[in-house]
Amino acid sequence: MREKLRRYVLSIIGLVVVFFYLSLGADIPSGYYDRAKGLVGLELKAALHDIIKDNKKYEYGEVWDILKYTDEDPNNPGNVILLYSGWSKSKFANGGGPSQWNREHTWAKSHGQFGIDKGPGTDAHHLRPEDVTVNSKRGNLEFDNGGDLYTDPDGPTGCRVDDDSWEPRDAVKGDVARIMFYMAVRYEGEPGSNEPDLELNDMVDNGTMPLHGNLSTLLKWHVQDPVDDWERRRNDRIFEKQGNRNPFIDHPEYVGYTWKNDVPGPTGDTTAPVISNVTFKAGTAEATIDWITDEPATSLVYYGKSCGSLNLVAHDVNYVTQHSLVLANLEAGTDYYFNVSSTDKDCNGPAYSKVYTFKPASGGGGSGGGGGTGIVISEIAANPAGSFNNEYIELYNASNQPIDIKTWDIIVHRKGAGDIVVRIGVTGDYQGTTVISPGGFYIITRGTVGYMDKTMYDGFYLNRLFYVELKNGVKVMDYAGKENDCFLPDTNYEVGDVAADNSAVTAWIDKGGSYSGTAGSL
Repeated sequence: MREKLRRYVLSIIGLVVVFFYLSLGADIPSGYYDRAKGLVGLELKAALHDIIKDNKKYEYGEVWDILKYTDEDPNNPGNVILLYSGWSKSKFANGGGPSQWNREHTWAKSHGQFGIDKGPGTDAHHLRPEDVTVNSKRGNLEFDNGGDLYTDPDGPTGCRVDDDSWEPRDAVKGDVARIMFYMAVRYEGEPGSNEPDLELNDMVDNGTMPLHGNLSTLLKWHVQDPVDDWERRRNDRIFEKQGNRNPFIDHPEYVGYTWKNDVPGPTGDTTAPVISNVTFKAGTAEATIDWITDEPATSLVYYGKSCGSLNLVAHDVNYVTQHSLVLANLEAGTDYYFNVSSTDKDCNGPAYSKVYTFKPASGGGGSGGGGGTGIVISEIAANPAGSFNNEYIELYNASNQPIDIKTWDIIVHRKGAGDIVVRIGVTGDYQGTTVISPGGFYIITRGTVGYMDKTMYDGFYLNRLFYVELKNGVKVMDYAGKENDCFLPDTNYEVGDVAADNSAVTAWIDKGGSYSGTAGSL
């Protein structure tokens, strides 16, 4: 009778403990995410990084005690809950034995080769308790759906595994996804930090690169398995120890804002959008109008054949910051006038630009104010003399008007490896102006090549077969090569004619191993 009563009392205490923990909610400090309000994409990613980057770092041995606290089983405070298997094991059964639990690096430590270094190797947000043999079976596999159900010698796990991927049990798929999102934001490889630049991609064979997949699968898992109270409690407890939070637990909507360019809801501001960087490119029967706003807003172009009669309209009701609209069925050789307009999600506006003019003509036309072809990729130096430090991509302004390329993207698609994305004027150690004068150049480089206008980016290297895109938002402004017509490493290429289509490798002059300071001149 006494034993039954004792077990009854303990069960009631356990339920009270669970209720107490799960009713606490996320203890988010007031104003913690203020810098992230209204942002999307890379701008939000950068803001979140700044918010969470200054956390306390522990030695690897210290993490044992942290995990005993952060992953404590609410139903049995003497145990921890194991990530993949879901088993509850004694806190003190930690170690290297086959039935003990150890410290699982959710972001596999070989993906970036950070090992157990203080920082990424000891960050409690992605270190989780797991059974030793289950942990070993996962190894450094990347995350994706599929494979065979894995039954461990200690019992079924609910996980699946194949040659190149690991699928966790359904109950923690979202937990795993949000951990991976955190790691890709927290560790950006800032100069002087000695930290890797961790990024997610849509591959499951990234080797030792600081890349991890599969992003598209993780995005689905985030939706399928929403944040729960136990995950929030763990986030709070890590915050107590490390002093930083996982933004994607506190604000699950940030996942869509960061990786899918979803648009935040109303922010309460009363200021109309600021319009800048209005450019156009005219063909024979159409023109593409591009501009930027400082916050997500709608896109409208008013145009016509008279400055005083802009009676035609092109529009897009989606809220974006990078705007691009096509004006179709134009008459070649006819003067057209236009202005652009945007209204934000809080109905502030509409804001208007000044009136611009262009004339469609055969053989292409103006960009950024008329004349020339706009910003083009004009030279690529890949691994000159075996040194990453002097690699560069040269951009040239072939128009007759200055063009600001700040926040444009250079994307290097490397065959057999991940993409490298450089946000001009934002990524890396930015130096100088991003406004390119007519006939002027802009150099993107990893090291110093002696030019003032450059983006120095330590993760920039061209040591694989590759092709390059220059993008303004979602619009491709120019590209060099293509997936099955790649550039070779250890050579130098210069465009033959900046006014021609230079997308194919054959349209470029292969200068072999000649790196004689040609950057900054045609």
